[in-house]
Amino acid sequence: MPGCASPLGLTTGEVLDWQISASSSYPSSWDSGCHARYARLHQPNGKAWCAGRKAAGEWVLVDLGVPAKVTGLLTQGKGDDEEWVESFELSYSLDAYHWHFASDIYNSKKEEEEEEEEEEVEEEEEEEEEEEEEEEEEEEEEEEEEEE
Repeated sequence: MPGCASPLGLTTGEVLDWQISASSSYPSSWDSGCHARYARLHQPNGKAWCAGRKAAGEWVLVDLGVPAKVTGLLTQGKGDDEEWVESFELSYSLDAYHWHFASDIYNSKKEEEEEEEEEEVEEEEEEEEEEEEEEEEEEEEEEEEEEE
């Protein structure tokens, strides 16, 4: 496993073009420099990966081939154009089927946020059920008192 601050090979070419794929690439007959293989730093002639559409859910996948410790990620805009990534999420997988969100510097994870939201919804539902049960018990007690 490479050391903590060792580059993983995207810039140097150790990660080969076939190891990089993307959800889409901007189609253009005049600019073929938007393919996934250009999702690397310091590409010549303004080449860079460009998503096929400006929408959430676009992604780049880099298959490192072996487990590696990723301690940072650099992004770079496209050449002299005013185009760059404004936000991203980092996920990882050891088998390409089961994906996990990586932590940010604040150790927060999207998965944890989603789990917390689900727990809050479950707690609210439980509270509502308890309130309904209490109301039913009170009604039954009132009915019993009226019968006496």
